[in-house]
Amino acid sequence: MSKEEVTVDNLKKTLVLMGDAFSKEETEIFKGIIDSSGIKNFGEPKVFSLAITYSWNKFIKSFIKQEISQSKDIIFIYQNYSFIHRYLKDLFAKNEGGCCSADKSKKVINGLVEFFISGEEIKFDYTNKRAYNLPQKILTTHDEILFYYKGLESLYFGRPEVYIDNLKRILKGE
Repeated sequence: MSKEEVTVDNLKKTLVLMGDAFSKEETEIFKGIIDSSGIKNFGEPKVFSLAITYSWNKFIKSFIKQEISQSKDIIFIYQNYSFIHRYLKDLFAKNEGGCCSADKSKKVINGLVEFFISGEEIKFDYTNKRAYNLPQKILTTHDEILFYYKGLESLYFGRPEVYIDNLKRILKGE
């Protein structure tokens, strides 16, 4: 399909053809988002992003603010979970081995969420027999985790130098 063919009707047809991927209710929600944009052709990435992705993310942000927390950090984590998880998982896999790297990532993210909601520092219980799924070499302390998180946030918002500097310091053990 060429960019000239990414019309409202074609997007809706694609949704219907994807039948198994979404429930009927979800399909109707997505059709509503497409219709509400008022745009007839979504062929350019910027147009598609502004009409579909931006509207969806705006809704998600509003929902998080209403139902979970108004904290900008909580909103960022919930909206960008996959981004954060991918980076953490890869960092653990490269520095501690692939075993349990996804679990370690989830523990760190859950620790961040708890910290931003309650204000209690992130502390892992290494005496627990399931401590194997906790960070062992890197991101083991509250300060390291927060430092890395702030670097990831900077990377996401187009400031890679902050992330790179933070990553270098963490890997050197500073």
